[in-house]
Amino acid sequence: GWLYIQGTNINYPVIFYPQDSFHYVSLGYDKQYSKNGVIYAESTTKTGSLKDMSLNTVLYGHNWTNVSATPRLATATDVMFAQLPAFHYLDFATQNQFIHYANEDGAYVFQVFAVFYTEVSFIYYRPDPTKEQFDEMMSGVRARSIHNYDLDVEYGDKMITLSTCTRAFGKSADQRFVVMGKMVPSGTQPVT
Repeated sequence: GWLYIQGTNINYPVIFYPQDSFHYVSLGYDKQYSKNGVIYAESTTKTGSLKDMSLNTVLYGHNWTNVSATPRLATATDVMFAQLPAFHYLDFATQNQFIHYANEDGAYVFQVFAVFYTEVSFIYYRPDPTKEQFDEMMSGVRARSIHNYDLDVEYGDKMITLSTCTRAFGKSADQRFVVMGKMVPSGTQPVT
């Protein structure tokens, strides 16, 4: 696949390795060691046609340079998901509401509906949650979101989840900064 986020330099191929979600944690696109890694999908995420895609396309990427509780917007040297924490700021999040993702069967647009910090113990990264798991996840997502989006998300809607490291709560490595979007028709107008 391919991921592009307006207002950032996030414009990368997405790798999928079905045997192991973390296969590419320390590998580059050339399959050699890379501290920066790649943008990669949760191993149980289903790709393909819109009908066959997982409800929640879960993508991970490293952020080695912008992990503080007060992230900066961007620098030219940022790679992978280092500019994702710009969504921490309401002005940026309001001006950049769309995530573009393409796979072998189509190009899709997702509108951001949640931005939050969490520990990995909160399960926001299920590609195909049951209705009960979805309801539980959405309750936690809405409670954690640092911005209020007026965008309804229902079970069965296609979503995208972008997850990267943060140290917003201290030095623990078990924290994440997450941006989630709901698939919308191309040409959808931003929420103001």
